[in-house]
Amino acid sequence: MRIITIFSFVLISALLWFLLYDSALRNYSLIPALFAIQISLNDFLEIYIFSSVGRRLFLLLIFPGTVMHELSHYIAAKLLGCQVMDISLFRPDMKNGTLGEVRYRCKDDILIPIKTLFIGIAPFIGCGLLLVALFNFYNSYSGNDLITVKILDVESMDGILNSLIKIWSLFYLQFKINFDPILIIVLYMQICLGLGVAPSSADFKQFLRSFMEHKIGALILLLLLVSISLIPVIENSNGIEYGEFLTGYITLALNYVILISLISISLLLISIPLIFIGIKFLEIGFMFKFLSVLILILGYLVLRDIRIAILILISSILIFRYFGILTKIRK
Repeated sequence: MRIITIFSFVLISALLWFLLYDSALRNYSLIPALFAIQISLNDFLEIYIFSSVGRRLFLLLIFPGTVMHELSHYIAAKLLGCQVMDISLFRPDMKNGTLGEVRYRCKDDILIPIKTLFIGIAPFIGCGLLLVALFNFYNSYSGNDLITVKILDVESMDGILNSLIKIWSLFYLQFKINFDPILIIVLYMQICLGLGVAPSSADFKQFLRSFMEHKIGALILLLLLVSISLIPVIENSNGIEYGEFLTGYITLALNYVILISLISISLLLISIPLIFIGIKFLEIGFMFKFLSVLILILGYLVLRDIRIAILILISSILIFRYFGILTKIRK
């Protein structure tokens, strides 16, 4: 667990909540806290998966997310004019805790802290936008509502919570009554990309190093962030025309950040029971695996409802996995 990183985000969120009092952007101060939740869930799942299923299956599950994570770094570095020295889309090193790497070098100028910040958070943007696209691809394919920033309500904490519930409901709607093989691929990719959204410890270290080494660039970045937070205040007090224009675009960008964060957190939360059941399935014997799949097929053929059939499958896996324990308890 990246305790220091998580604690830092929570502290930043609390500080922004205090500083943005009476600001139209105050509720957006929750974004760092959402990052903290996202990183906590991501690290928990990675530790749980690796300790439960071993190296091979762990790598299989995180492969797509890692590739997209590193590609996002690479694209951001190239767009910002940095020289990419080396790129490894997927090269797990369990000793160092790295799964891939993009080594880059930016021109030595005052904008380095800003560049490293955007390169560091690039996986959040890249994997996040791909997650939204994947959700909407399958929702449009299955006739469900699309996920856009319109479903967000950031006016209050209750509104943000309701937005999270809406995302959960849209995820559940993917499980149509009729079986669809495409759902298996979509679900796998959603979980994998959900694990790839969070920036790594190396990303944060790179940004902090450049922030500390380039004082002028760090000051420019801080002034830029402060200016963004003050735009709504200036607009309301002076009625500046461009204030509304800038506020609209800044709010839209922040809404997308919250949307991606909520989708990622939702997927990570939903992944916990799904991965738990998957691990229990791997732990039972071959005969019990065969019976579980047979029960799923028969349940679907009889009931014609994939949701109920999946619930029956989950029940059978848990019964087979803990049958011996239940027998001992009865004795």
